[in-house]
Amino acid sequence: MSTQVPVETSDYAHPEKLVSTEWVQEHKSNPNVVVLESNEDTLL
Repeated sequence: MSTQVPVETSDYAHPEKLVSTEWVQEHKSNPNVVVLESNEDTLL
């Protein structure tokens, strides 16, 4: 799942886990793919 992501990744603990929206679009029908959103802002 190594996909180039055009964002600054130095602040992420595991930047290798990031994928592009294009990758998600291509793999959204795969039952083995889980999309997870995480936000450190506890007020959201």
